[in-house]
Amino acid sequence: MVWVEFAICAGLMIVSAYALCIEGMTLASVTHIEEGVIGIFFLAVATSFPEIVVGVSSVSYLDRVALGYGDLLGSVMINSMLVIGVDYFASRSRVLSGLPKMSFTTVLFWAGIAAVIIAAAVIRRYFNLFSIGPFGVESFVILGLYFTYLVKLKRNGSPDGNGGKAESDGSFKKSSEKSVARMWARFVALIVVVMVLGVWMAAVGEKIAVSTGLSHTFVGATLLALVTSFPEIVVSFAAVRAGSVDMAMGNIFGSNLFDLSILPILDAFTKGPITGGLTFGQISVTVMALLIPVILMRGMRRAAPDRGNRVGINTSMVFAAGMAGLAILYFIE
Repeated sequence: MVWVEFAICAGLMIVSAYALCIEGMTLASVTHIEEGVIGIFFLAVATSFPEIVVGVSSVSYLDRVALGYGDLLGSVMINSMLVIGVDYFASRSRVLSGLPKMSFTTVLFWAGIAAVIIAAAVIRRYFNLFSIGPFGVESFVILGLYFTYLVKLKRNGSPDGNGGKAESDGSFKKSSEKSVARMWARFVALIVVVMVLGVWMAAVGEKIAVSTGLSHTFVGATLLALVTSFPEIVVSFAAVRAGSVDMAMGNIFGSNLFDLSILPILDAFTKGPITGGLTFGQISVTVMALLIPVILMRGMRRAAPDRGNRVGINTSMVFAAGMAGLAILYFIE
């Protein structure tokens, strides 16, 4: 019965989250921001919203930190493995060589936040780090890094020069404002739906972990992460079909950066910093979450792309690292 419940909840979550992404993309488009920035921020936040809801629900409602953190780790692994698909269908092993500078910056900050989490987890095993209530010093560092990243994103996001010209007509402007208002209403309504489904999904994940004997981290990193990552999968490949590789890759990179930056939000619902209770398996997978952006940056810095192969060596290595991360959770957790 629990698997029927999971299937129903997953189906509703996927449909609602995808609709949320479409509304988010539509709202982003009316701001006339370039495709890469839309993918890196607007789509990344919209597609990562299910992870926030499931993570917070797992930590606060069920008191299962492993389930919530596992969902974040699994989402990063699954999202990263999408890169090889984009490479295969769109670029023939050249997907990393032609990305804009902001993509490299996004991956760099992703690596930085992963490194902060690892360092905090290792240090807390032996020493007491500064904390304010449930928030560890690493939470403030992560928030600082993410806001610094947003500043850089704002500086690099060039508005479309055509924005505003069509609004010279008053009636068109009024109609446009009503249309945007309806978009926001649908967007907020879908957020509420996803929030409710996220609480339900976390509860179903708890039932599956208890009934199967699997670790909460593994259930969160596989079943829950696959469901909450489905919006990234759909949106990324929809962008590829539309001919926008930059938007697809920006969505993947931005989603992973945002997923790791959710840690301070989860800390708010715990008695102490989450990094203080991470297991060896969880830390090991977080190391994989650091290794993946390092591989990506190596691929972006290569002078010449791979030739003669359907997929590049770096995207293949990313896929292998993602699979290894999930395997670690299964065999070590």
